[in-house]
Amino acid sequence: MRLSDYILHEINKVYDIVCKAISTELPKIKLRGGLAFGAGDSYASALTLQYLSNLKFYAVDPLCIIKNCRELCKCENDYIAFSYKGKTKNVVRAVKELRRYGCKVVAVTSEPASPLGQSANIIVKAAKTYEALPVGISSFIAMAAIAARMTGLSIDTYKLKDILNISRENEVTIENLRRSLTDVSEIIIVSNGVGIASGYYTCLKFHEALCMPCRVYPYEELLHAVLFSVRKNSLMIFFIEDINEVRYLSNLLTNEGIPYTYVVSKNDEFSKFLTYVIKGLRILHEFVKAFGLDKPCFMERRKILEATTPMIYY
Repeated sequence: MRLSDYILHEINKVYDIVCKAISTELPKIKLRGGLAFGAGDSYASALTLQYLSNLKFYAVDPLCIIKNCRELCKCENDYIAFSYKGKTKNVVRAVKELRRYGCKVVAVTSEPASPLGQSANIIVKAAKTYEALPVGISSFIAMAAIAARMTGLSIDTYKLKDILNISRENEVTIENLRRSLTDVSEIIIVSNGVGIASGYYTCLKFHEALCMPCRVYPYEELLHAVLFSVRKNSLMIFFIEDINEVRYLSNLLTNEGIPYTYVVSKNDEFSKFLTYVIKGLRILHEFVKAFGLDKPCFMERRKILEATTPMIYY
């Protein structure tokens, strides 16, 4: 399957994946708040939990857990570990360290029999999905939807279907694009709240698919310093609630010749999150078509890929 076709195919699976998460019976546990951790897409899932829980949970790197485990376990925190296949070494190591000091850990994974599943106290099973290419989309949605469920958020499937249809059908419009998407050499995503989680995930997909630099910033951070580092070959993507946030900057960006696009959503937090993710993937799809890629760029980086894979996964 070509990469461009794969992205659209995965977007079309989102509704069913979310519905599976809605129907999943969660363990009867009372979560007070604490730390969530993962790596890659799983860290993006932890970030999603952070914002959907209104900061009751905070997303951290698993190495942070490992280094500070003794002190962390003196606090009455809940710990949630994300790993879709349950094979990320440092996530599993962090869980084992937490258990060693007497902490209880909830694991979100599609594989209960995985090293992560066997290490945690409680397992929350994410929906299993087949992905034809190693660019996680439906697997990420499966974890993020479970994160939403764990916060107690209700998910309106009728509204969800409308949002997904609009996100899929609307064309991607990029302002100030002088020539072609192939002239863009960097992505800068600007957002707030749950849009930061959507932006982080979107950046990961640009890294994987195009090997393109991508960074994500809160809107306020953009105004303080980041704006001065934006070049004309950068594309700025705004995930925002208020169109005025872009209007204030549009003249400046136009005068500087900086291309930008934006996604506006005023829905509930989970719907907003999904809107940003789907539109981010649609933008990625346009880039993949422009570059004519059949498969993710990172798969060509064999020397790096083969060296790092055993370091990351069991």
